Amino acid sequence: MTRSVPFSAVLNDYLKNPEKAITYLQSALEEGDPELFLATLRDVASAQGVLSTPAAGLPELSKLVESLRRHGVRDEVISAVLAEVNS
Repeated sequence: MTRSVPFSAVLNDYLKNPEKAITYLQSALEEGDPELFLATLRDVASAQGVLSTPAAGLPELSKLVESLRRHGVRDEVISAVLAEVNS
């Protein structure tokens, strides 16, 4: 019998790839639901190891912010997301 794998583990592995993570975030943005976007951002931050790193030293987070800006995410949305992630 084949063992099952928790979806969270599969998603975490998938989101370790930066291009796939950006696609995942873009899909959430297209839905227009801020809560959904925050949930997807938490998934990406967790997969990328950002949530386990002290806020003062987050090079991965700065890369994510740069990428979000390149993809048209407004600064006020990014600021709200960062406030949520750092809380």
